[in-house]
Amino acid sequence: LTIRTANDGQITSLAALHISEFLSAGTTLAAVVPSSHSVIIQSWLPTSDRSYIDEGQTVRLRSESFAAGDASFDGIISAISPDAHFNESFTGSYRVLITPGPSQSELRLGMTFAVNFITRQDRLLWIVFGRIRTAFR
Repeated sequence: LTIRTANDGQITSLAALHISEFLSAGTTLAAVVPSSHSVIIQSWLPTSDRSYIDEGQTVRLRSESFAAGDASFDGIISAISPDAHFNESFTGSYRVLITPGPSQSELRLGMTFAVNFITRQDRLLWIVFGRIRTAFR
């Protein structure tokens, strides 16, 4: 038995089938994400932190799934859901979509990341000298 798809891609889910099982027409056997689609990273932001984050802001992503080299890279927040989702314990979070940097060709479906939302960037010397300056006031 050969099953073909219209697009090249990666199988993201596959139906559990048994020997001698009959399938009716239109039964979904697998879900395939076309390789032509760009990768988007989904993260969840606690409701208490929403006021610090905006679309277009830089995030630092880190994954232990990479085989070698530096496992961290930057991405850009491309969308934030307008409404929060709440779980059973009434903890709310916003869905955040992140576009990885252009040089991240190693990304694959199913990878997990630690996401650090960058809310402020300063040069280290400015921080040190700022503290020294306020100490002498």
